Amino acid sequence: MSIDALEELEDDELYYHEVVGLEIITDEGECLGKVSEILSPGSNDVWVVKQKGKRFINSIYRTSCL
Repeated sequence: MSIDALEELEDDELYYHEVVGLEIITDEGECLGKVSEILSPGSNDVWVVKQKGKRFINSIYRTSCL
């Protein structure tokens, strides 16, 4: 599917391809790394974040399907 064919989302919604590559920043301004991929194994999304040679994952509660 072409990116041009995707539906316009609400202001607080993003497609996966818009999230991959974004930096994860804490409230204190510390960069935790960049989202390298998003997995959808079940009811929660799993964000894989790379940080200078390290990888960690974070489970994100899905509030809507993208």
